[in-house]
Amino acid sequence: MELNEPEGTLRLRGFSLEDHDAFHAIWGDPEVIWWGHDPDREASRARLERVIASRARRGQGIGFWAIVDESIDDPGTRIVGDVVLQPAPFARGDLEIGWHLRRGCWGRGYAVRSARLLVRHAFDRLRLARVVAAIVPTNERSIAVAQRLGMRIEGRVMHGGMQHDLWALHRDD
Repeated sequence: MELNEPEGTLRLRGFSLEDHDAFHAIWGDPEVIWWGHDPDREASRARLERVIASRARRGQGIGFWAIVDESIDDPGTRIVGDVVLQPAPFARGDLEIGWHLRRGCWGRGYAVRSARLLVRHAFDRLRLARVVAAIVPTNERSIAVAQRLGMRIEGRVMHGGMQHDLWALHRDD
């Protein structure tokens, strides 16, 4: 399953083992994954294998999606990040949306564009009533993405041993 912008160059697809270099560029970077990056290539490969297996097990496009910019000439850098739709451990019964971008791709609109595609999938295909995100109150970049998506704070949750704001977007919003 893939998701594509109707009139754009952005495509979301599942990861494969061939994406390991791009995946490691994201998950191995402590500036991107500051709460627990993968310290080496072997750790990111193991995570990638879990990501692929989890998505296959869950089906319906639930899991991690590679964000692919087809306008980039170099195939090795076309994966600019990932977005995820997965069960929220901090909000039972909800699916959380999240995004991670290679550092060199920050500030280019990839997170908002890809998250919008995933939100559309969540509401139109999965028929969810809402999606949620847990965002640390000091993470200004993720807050900006949540706001651009139309999400609003609905409370606070503990996640990963840290206090997070619980952001939500309802289908009717």
